[in-house]
Amino acid sequence: MAHRVLGAAAPTILLAPDSFKGTFTAREVAEALAAGVRAAGARPDRCPVADGGEGTMDVLLAALGGTVAHADVHDPLGRPVTARYALLADGRTAVVESAQASGLALVAEADRDAEAASTTGTGELLAAALAAGARRVLVTVGGSATTDGGLGRCGRCGPPAASATPSSSCCATSRRPTRTPPASSGPRREPTRTRCGG
Repeated sequence: MAHRVLGAAAPTILLAPDSFKGTFTAREVAEALAAGVRAAGARPDRCPVADGGEGTMDVLLAALGGTVAHADVHDPLGRPVTARYALLADGRTAVVESAQASGLALVAEADRDAEAASTTGTGELLAAALAAGARRVLVTVGGSATTDGGLGRCGRCGPPAASATPSSSCCATSRRPTRTPPASSGPRREPTRTRCGG
């Protein structure tokens, strides 16, 4: 039985749920909660949230506006899949949700193999967003079925350009600052690392 709020001024109740994993999206949860709040005589203020996993792109689209685009990529096990990414209303920023291409939800429980899984599809989504004109890409990495540290993603973004920056290239090569080794350790080579940015 619903209990109605008594008094002249109905309160406003902020509703900020995350998704219910495997069942409802954050927006669906917020709508269900809002129905209960209205039944109790209060005013709902819906503000679905996300933590970087599945649903983050939809939350950002709802807050900032934009459009959804699609790309044919590969899932964590290398199978073809159509995934979504977002182009925000500013016309320069894209949102790539790793869970769309490399997410745990794309792999049946019996087929899950974190060591064999790859983020290749996320790299393909990044490339699609850049090809669509994005100059800044926000990458959310939650909900992944992989443990490759983004290596597959970098492998499909294309080689780093000479003037690559994190906002215009998926991967760029940089060097760590040189440290002076102790006198007893002998010569030391300067290490090189690959920095992946979105």
